[in-house]
Amino acid sequence: MIFFDDRQVNQLDPLTCVRPAALLPCGILTIAEKWERRLNRRIITHFPRVLLRKRYPNVVPGESQLWINGRWVPDAAAASRVQALLPHQALFRGDLLLAVVTDDASFQRWSDTQQTPELWEPAQCSQGWLVERSWELLDHTSTEIERDLSVMTGLDPLMDPPPGVWVTDPHRVRVGQNVHIEPGVVLVPGDGFIVLDDGAQIQAGACLRGSANSSIYIGKGCTVRMGAQIYGGVRIGRSCKVAGELQDSILMDYVNKTHGGFLGHSILAEWVNLGADTNTSNLKNNYTSIKVDDWHTGALIDTGRQFLGSILADHTKIAIGSKLNSGTQSGLFSSFIHRDFSPKRIPHFAWFTDTAPEAQTGTVYDFDVYDFDKAIDAARIAMARRGQSLEDPIIEVFRHFHPDL
Repeated sequence: MIFFDDRQVNQLDPLTCVRPAALLPCGILTIAEKWERRLNRRIITHFPRVLLRKRYPNVVPGESQLWINGRWVPDAAAASRVQALLPHQALFRGDLLLAVVTDDASFQRWSDTQQTPELWEPAQCSQGWLVERSWELLDHTSTEIERDLSVMTGLDPLMDPPPGVWVTDPHRVRVGQNVHIEPGVVLVPGDGFIVLDDGAQIQAGACLRGSANSSIYIGKGCTVRMGAQIYGGVRIGRSCKVAGELQDSILMDYVNKTHGGFLGHSILAEWVNLGADTNTSNLKNNYTSIKVDDWHTGALIDTGRQFLGSILADHTKIAIGSKLNSGTQSGLFSSFIHRDFSPKRIPHFAWFTDTAPEAQTGTVYDFDVYDFDKAIDAARIAMARRGQSLEDPIIEVFRHFHPDL
């Protein structure tokens, strides 16, 4: 099983600058993990954009391999269609390839030319859904949490809550192994689910509240700190630390939001750090739809959404007391250290500070460039604190995005 990135994957940047689309989280699991469980097949590798191929194992040559579009999120019906594929049968949505069983040479020809090989037997498929823009993941968080529960084991109802813990519906609170919940915690799943995965720690006074069709997932090894307020539509990856108020947001692994402040309708990639009292605007004061800059062209995109916070790429750091605009996007290793609202787009390795020169009109900022070696050294220190290391292949990917290299 090989997950490929098509030519539309750059619409998911900056989140996919350093990862294939299939490794984006959607609900509890990543897109790749959903397919793995539904098809009961071992993931072989990824076939991402050329820049990322050194980070992932090479495709093993074969006559009959299953190739799946990494942006395609499965449901049971989509998995059934893929399971039934025979050699050289392909599934499309319009002209967009979803999946095919074929040899690596035929797939490479399709990838290079976008022309369907003559030996392929194409069929249309409407099942499952495709991630077109990163913020669409927010719309499906709760639904996908519930779907993922149906294909997972080891998450059982909290029928015997610890002393001092208030649970309104134990059947809708699912816990893994070695979960620690302190006295004074309130768990109100409503009509959704609250899922606390292996090793999660929920400290005293935290309140987790779902609602109709709105669920919460707290990942493996996460710490929810004292007094945190977590509402529905929140997905928190493994080994994160969170506090303050969260709503309708996705946190990938190793994110630090360890102090107060509001985070809403946002997506944070790995190793993002939000300083104390950082607040995200997720709604414009005139209630109109939020616009974002296309990451590559700078063209203004109307998202059609009334609610959208920030999309922050890996190793972004936000200073204490910061104010993030609705629709803010940040690049790799970017930093915002400024008294004013953030700009809508913070480039890779950009430092926005109070000391950087400002343009004379409006709120247009100049910025400094983060020295590459210093950025990597800081990342190594941060990752070592969690027992992780920075490998050479990903360093080379980071180097590609530095403006001076």
